[in-house]
Amino acid sequence: MSAMDKSYFQNIFDNAIGPIIHKVDHGIYLKLNNLLSEHDITLQQTMVLTFLWLNKDKEFINQKSVEEHMEIKGPSVTSLIHKMVEKDLVKRSQDEKDGRNFKLKITEKGIELNHICFSTFAQVNHSLIKNISEDEIQTLKHLLNKIAANI
Repeated sequence: MSAMDKSYFQNIFDNAIGPIIHKVDHGIYLKLNNLLSEHDITLQQTMVLTFLWLNKDKEFINQKSVEEHMEIKGPSVTSLIHKMVEKDLVKRSQDEKDGRNFKLKITEKGIELNHICFSTFAQVNHSLIKNISEDEIQTLKHLLNKIAANI
């Protein structure tokens, strides 16, 4: 590779926003998982709890709903739900109408833990936006949404 080729690719990399977004996302993921581990829960489990809590009044939430919401496949969600059932955070019951389907409901323990997780999210969010004005936050959100729409 010639020096010109190297500088060309280095310039592309240096001006790319993907690595910055990845660094921020990964840092947030690690920070949240570290804080949530104090409560014996992962970020993914928290995302399931929040989804179930927000939809607790719906008659039927199943594993497929969780898969679609979290954009992950069946076996991963099965394992996730199984661990959450073992921890008594989620109740899994067979659908009376179709025995192949299982309803998912957040338990009281899950609701209590979800409130703790919300507090953790608020704490992390606050640390992320300190020293950033409200206008800058709105601009950042707008730009990130535009980038997300381009994917």
